[in-house]
Amino acid sequence: MVKFMLKLRHFIESIIAILLFIIQYVPVLGLWHGIMFFPLVIYLFSILLAYPQTFWTDVNFLLFSPHNVFGRVIAFCGLFLFLAALIQFLKKRGVLVMEGIYSVVRHPQYLGIIILTLGYSLMVIWATTPPSIGIAQTISFIWLIQVLGYITLAFYEEKRLLQEYKNEFKQYQREVPFIFPVPCPRGIPEPIFSFILALLIVFVTSLAVILI
Repeated sequence: MVKFMLKLRHFIESIIAILLFIIQYVPVLGLWHGIMFFPLVIYLFSILLAYPQTFWTDVNFLLFSPHNVFGRVIAFCGLFLFLAALIQFLKKRGVLVMEGIYSVVRHPQYLGIIILTLGYSLMVIWATTPPSIGIAQTISFIWLIQVLGYITLAFYEEKRLLQEYKNEFKQYQREVPFIFPVPCPRGIPEPIFSFILALLIVFVTSLAVILI
């Protein structure tokens, strides 16, 4: 009981710290860059509720275990992409950023978080030995909810950008993919196509768990 209360206290303190970070972040980078962390918070909160034991797993296992190399590499790639996109955005804040990483996808910060959490999801899945298809499905569902959150945020953010930059942003939309660096086929709305790609990623992940 004492251990449970200590874990609950640490968990609450972690959530409060994240929320305080978000609140402090909003005035600095604008409303959208404050809101952008909410799907990530929901993802982490859901993982903790579904599998609290994975959060309290030995940090050494999560960071250095050879079983987690693949997921760890993906997570660090996502973190690097997010930080690189954020730095580029901050350097040119106040104007429409269309070069560098923003010439590959229109929302590289969202993509970075999506990749980071995909890597962490794989680490959680492979934290169980052998990996369970049930755990993989639950973690994948939580990850999909987060992806849907970022797709929704990106969709509404672009409505505001269209009002502000009009034809310039329309041209940018035609030339650069939405969130994933894959051109969207004509006739399919970009948010729907992006979610289909996320579903394909989940399918491949589940298949890998079954085969390994």
